Amino acid sequence: MIGRGVILLLLSGCVVVCALQPEQFHYVSQSLSWYEAFQYCRQTYTDLANIQGAANNSEAQQAASGGSVWIGLFRNMWKWSQTGLVQSFWFQKWATNEPGTGQCVVISQSGVWSTRDCSDQNHFICYSGATNDQILVQKSMNWSAAQSYCREKYTDLISINTVQDNTKIAGLMLLNILNTQTAWIGLYKTSWEWSDGSNATYTNWKSGEPKDGKDCALMETSSASWSGEDCNKNHDFLCYQDVKPAESNMTYNMTYNVKYNVKVQLRAGSADLNDPTVQESILQQVRGHMMP
Repeated sequence: MIGRGVILLLLSGCVVVCALQPEQFHYVSQSLSWYEAFQYCRQTYTDLANIQGAANNSEAQQAASGGSVWIGLFRNMWKWSQTGLVQSFWFQKWATNEPGTGQCVVISQSGVWSTRDCSDQNHFICYSGATNDQILVQKSMNWSAAQSYCREKYTDLISINTVQDNTKIAGLMLLNILNTQTAWIGLYKTSWEWSDGSNATYTNWKSGEPKDGKDCALMETSSASWSGEDCNKNHDFLCYQDVKPAESNMTYNMTYNVKYNVKVQLRAGSADLNDPTVQESILQQVRGHMMP
């Protein structure tokens, strides 16, 4: 099979063109936490396994080697707007009895963090990558609007990685003590999503799952069903790797067009393959899937 493989299935006179999945799962027999597995997959392949449908789930099951394995699904983890997934060790400055139930975070003039409903109105702090500055914006916006403002005007909402950064930002607010009691920062909490940032439109939870407090997903390879697990527990895991077409399997002409060899499998149906209309329909579908 050369280039992008395409299979044509003729079912009751209807031609369906199916592009093969451009990814490959890799089972790693190494017992790590979800965070460590995430880092391993990012460094060695593309990411932890991202599963987007029942067929994809079966492929992942076949790639695994028994027991339960981490996949890339997680929830309710704190992320920075600018830098993405927060790892297992990171600077934090929560107030007493925080974090609470809110999904977005403010910093106070004393430098402590609290959660708020993301629809609340607050001033906010942007970060400028061009000048490496923190900018206090004294406009009341919800968290999402503040994020959009910072991304349009500067770089993003502020990320705080050290005690020195936190102290500097609190001092910036103290200079405006009458106007800004709290301000949004870039920290927020996620719902279930994949570690590559894609939405969890397909799930295959075992009955009764996921449970509260179990915020990373395992696949039970005997059944291909999923369950929640403590992210700090150690398990084997599945990575995936994007599969790129091999250049040695393509033929280029002087105008840099790509010639694809297509493997065709036909099953008996009611359509007449000698009919020029049917032939043109097949070719159009193939061309559509061959477009880069």
